[in-house]
Amino acid sequence: MVVGVYFYTHMDDEIRRKVEVVLAEKFPQLQVNVGGARLIEGQGIAIYDLHLEEAASGKRENHLLSVDELLLECNASLPQLLQGIPDVRRVVVRRPRCWLRRDPSGRLNVEAFFPLTATTVKRPPIVIEGASIAFSDLAKPNLKPLTVRDINLTIAGANAGASTPQAVVKVNGTLSGTQLRQARLRAWINPVDGNYRAELGVDEFQFDEDLLAWLVAHAPQNARDMNLGCQASGVIEVSGNAQAVGQVRVAADLQVVSGHAEHPRLPRPLTNLQCRVKLAEGQIEVSDFHAQCGPAAIAASARRNGFAPSAPTSIAARVVQLPLDKSLRNVLPLLLQEQWEKHQPTGLVDATLQATFDGQHWSPTATLTGSELAFESDKFPYRLTDGSGTILVTPRQGDRPMRLDIDMTGQGGGQPIHIVGQIFDPKPAARGWVKITGENVEIEKRMIAALPPKSREVITSLHPAGKMNFLWRIDRQQDGQLPRTSLQLNLVDLSVKYDKFPYPLSGISGTVQAEDDRWTFRDIVSNGRRQIRCQGYLQPVAVGSALSLRFTGEQVPLDDNLYEAFDEDVQNAWTELRPRGHVDFMADVDYRTGQGKPRIRAEIRPRAETASLRPRFFDYLMEDVSGVITYDEGAITLNDVRARHARTKVLTNGNGFFSPNGQWQMQLVGLTVDKVAVGRTLLTALPAKLSKLIDSLHPTGSFRIDNGVLSFEKSASAMAPIKTDWDFQLTCQQTDLQCGIDLHNLHGTVRLMGASDEQRNYSAGELDLDSVMFEGVQFTNVKGPIWVDDSQCLFGRRAASQNGQPPRPVTASAYDGRIAADAMVTFYGLPRYEAEANLVGVDLKRLTVERFGSTEEMKGKVDANVKIGGQGRSQHQLTGSGDVRIRDAEIYESPVLLRVLKTLRSGKTDKSAFNEGHIRFRLDGRHVTLQQLDFYGDVVNLKGKGYTNFDQDLKLVFHAEVGRTDYQLPFVKNLVKTTNQQILQLYVDGTMSNPIVQKQAFPGINQLLDQIQSDFEAPPPQRTQQAQRPQSPRLPSTR
Repeated sequence: MVVGVYFYTHMDDEIRRKVEVVLAEKFPQLQVNVGGARLIEGQGIAIYDLHLEEAASGKRENHLLSVDELLLECNASLPQLLQGIPDVRRVVVRRPRCWLRRDPSGRLNVEAFFPLTATTVKRPPIVIEGASIAFSDLAKPNLKPLTVRDINLTIAGANAGASTPQAVVKVNGTLSGTQLRQARLRAWINPVDGNYRAELGVDEFQFDEDLLAWLVAHAPQNARDMNLGCQASGVIEVSGNAQAVGQVRVAADLQVVSGHAEHPRLPRPLTNLQCRVKLAEGQIEVSDFHAQCGPAAIAASARRNGFAPSAPTSIAARVVQLPLDKSLRNVLPLLLQEQWEKHQPTGLVDATLQATFDGQHWSPTATLTGSELAFESDKFPYRLTDGSGTILVTPRQGDRPMRLDIDMTGQGGGQPIHIVGQIFDPKPAARGWVKITGENVEIEKRMIAALPPKSREVITSLHPAGKMNFLWRIDRQQDGQLPRTSLQLNLVDLSVKYDKFPYPLSGISGTVQAEDDRWTFRDIVSNGRRQIRCQGYLQPVAVGSALSLRFTGEQVPLDDNLYEAFDEDVQNAWTELRPRGHVDFMADVDYRTGQGKPRIRAEIRPRAETASLRPRFFDYLMEDVSGVITYDEGAITLNDVRARHARTKVLTNGNGFFSPNGQWQMQLVGLTVDKVAVGRTLLTALPAKLSKLIDSLHPTGSFRIDNGVLSFEKSASAMAPIKTDWDFQLTCQQTDLQCGIDLHNLHGTVRLMGASDEQRNYSAGELDLDSVMFEGVQFTNVKGPIWVDDSQCLFGRRAASQNGQPPRPVTASAYDGRIAADAMVTFYGLPRYEAEANLVGVDLKRLTVERFGSTEEMKGKVDANVKIGGQGRSQHQLTGSGDVRIRDAEIYESPVLLRVLKTLRSGKTDKSAFNEGHIRFRLDGRHVTLQQLDFYGDVVNLKGKGYTNFDQDLKLVFHAEVGRTDYQLPFVKNLVKTTNQQILQLYVDGTMSNPIVQKQAFPGINQLLDQIQSDFEAPPPQRTQQAQRPQSPRLPSTR
């Protein structure tokens, strides 16, 4: 009774302790703590607050299992309890909480429950209600534990026989949680050996951040940046042994929907992800994979045999409308990023990918099809747009390397540009080739900007525009080898305007070929008004590039476009020469980068039918210009240049130099000018002072210039005068001059050397005239020095003195005699002139016949010394004097003397001749005063004086002397002379060709008688002196 009361009052506590003892014996490695127990009549035993821990630390992280209520359903009563453990029909576990932990070594704390002691007692079914499990990894303390709640399970055991321990525990139930709408669990556990197998049917399992954190923490390093979310449904099978944690076998068949994934290796997050995942026998298979990557759609499948890094893998994928943008570029491997930077692609790509991994190497096969593409190349960064095409990747096959085949088209210059190529074993500096072709492609600034810097500088300076066909190719024969590039441009309709020679050319066709950095220009031809051809090359040199071009042109107009194309020095030459018309030319242009300006050498051939020159410094229009004009760095050379002005023809060589600062010089050499007519046009073109000088001479007729040198020079100052120098031979042809005295019919040459500038104007020369006419007298073989300047024209000794030469006169021939003369003409105001001439050996017969028209026969020689002077162009201003001596003469047929002699001889003809003569005269205008007119013969001497003029009028008076005149005694000579004068005087009137002779005996007496008669007959107031011979004028007495 007492014992019963004791048990009754302490039964619950005893049950609690009994449970603790039993569990402690079952799990000696665990610390067991039971909070309380109670016997419920008719139901069983209820145990409360059951706790199992791994160690006796009391720390929460050592908790293993906690149960709020454990109900052992049985027919338990006090008597039965006193007899032993009652027969349990079912175990109900309410709100158990289990903490699963994995320590840093990988051991799970649930291993403490195993192995369970074998028993033949039938295990009652266990019902778990409202359980929760929290799983944590002590090696990852920052991870939030994974918790599964609302677990409701039924655990039932089965006996294999009376003598065989229960080996298998079956678990069925459901569970749910934050990430899981519902799951169905079936499991088989062998408590004895630890083997287990479980099937979990999952409905709408949500893969959230907590689960992702666990996945990332335990994933390989390259997957730890993954941000993943999805919803999965399906079946998961897990089997293994609790004591062999690393040998878990997992099989799964899951359908994933509403997924998304982010990773640094993805260009954009994957959205709308769905797929089917199968895991079985170490093989994982992903099929029906579909996702959106931004605007791109992805379909894929994959299979991997194992989880080791070398596990064989195969992948197949299809990507549609994947944008080629920075997002994609940033996720590519560094090697591909480098290639991306070289090509800068944009657009959309459809890709079909297949790749297999054999544990060592990947073997990819890919077809990339692009649309709306734009790309370029670092070798030629000209961007193509609106592109499309394919890139095919073929894997290695035996000895054949991996190959990349390119077949693409892009738009450039308004036309499609086709790109084909093959790259073998793709990698940096891989072997392969690429070819780019286009037809009727418009040249754009972007295209020129894509050229290498050295070439770009030169091509940019050409300002090309128009269309072309081209083929560009790059080849690399061996890996790592420097590539070779080639470019062929077939110009279709091009125009250029070169900076260094901005002459516009259009309609250009031809070929431009480039091998690496060397460019060759062949058969370049411009059409239209300016047909110009070009050949040349552009090649690299030690510093920069060298351009060499040869231009040839036909019928090129000398217009403003050509003028503006030249440098300033050429423009200066053009401005001074003022060319017009058309030319053929050949020009070489050489330029090096950094040189400043090109070197231009040109050979110009004017078209005679159109070309003309009208130099500013010699404003004289020259047409029909032909020959060769060479230009080289400001220097000009003339070869066989011909021109025409009216009837005047010009032929010359020459050279010159024109500086950019405005300084220039021009020299004509070998100058020949035929049929020069001195008119207003020529005078206007000549330098002012020279023009004034020539104009003062009033030249008429035609001239010819031979072997001339004519130089022009001007300094840099815009106000500087033009300096002119000349040295030429002037040929006169029927020329007349009025240089104070009138010279007519000049024939022959004059060598002239001189200069003209603002300070001076002169010509020094040498006369070599065949013939000159003066006052009807022909002078031949005229030779001697001449000097002409602004103020005077000098001949003979004075000219020689100006030239710094020894004094010598001008010599000439006239009437078979020689003449030596000096002369001077001044030009200020009225021209003033002086001349002095010595005549020796003049043929008297020719003089009388040719000059005076005499038909009588006269012989003899004439020597004379003559001085003349005057001013103006009138003969009335003439002055002068002369002394003429006649020698070796036979003078008897002169009309004047003949008449005189006839009068003396009373009509009888007498062939007696005079053999000497002496004449002294004075010239006043056209009048000649004969101061002495004496003729000496063997029998009769005539002595006289008188007057004549240029019209050959005569007024002479003679007296005859008979006998000898060489008396030794002077008084006798004077007596005879006076007597002869008083006996007979002869008077000559008329003209030289028709003289009238009258005689008068004793002229002194006759004069006295006439005077007396006049005195008587004349009235006194009106007394006038009567002439002795009123019928003819009288000359002063010869006395």
